[in-house]
Order: sequence, then C-alpha cells, then structure tokens
Amino acid sequence: MTSDADDADRLSDDAQPPSSGESLFPAGAGEWVVTLTPSMRPAELIRMLRTLPETAEFVESFGDVDLLLIFCLALPQRAAPPG
Repeated sequence: MTSDADDADRLSDDAQPPSSGESLFPAGAGEWVVTLTPSMRPAELIRMLRTLPETAEFVESFGDVDLLLIFCLALPQRAAPPG
C-alpha cells in the first residue's frame, strides 16, 4: 500500500520509461524527463537539453545515482486543465 506522499514522488501516469539508450523522453503534455547517469558525458547532456523547447523550465528532480530532471513548458504555454 502506498501513501499520498509516495504517489507525489512518482512521475505522471502518462510518463513513458525510456527505451534502451534513450535519456530524454516525453512525460505528458508539455513535460519532458532527462535521465542523467554517472557514465553520461557532458556533450550528451548538452545535446539533450538543446532538443527541449526554448520555453521549457526546470521544475523538479528525482534520484541519487541516476538522476531524473523534469522540465515543463512555461505556465502560460501549458494546456488549460480540463473542466
């Protein structure tokens, strides 16, 4: 059984885990996850960050050895919540 606090630390349900070798993947509407590993070279990180939209903002991180960086579009550019 998980608590609400545990659920808050999880990626959204639409987040797709990266396929082998993939370190940048969409995690929902206007959201991206960048995965950093100890073996990653700086050039790889720079290449991934350059593929993000210019208006993407860093919002959160998870992990310790493998680090997940969460980026979202700036608030005015995100889709309005349904309802």
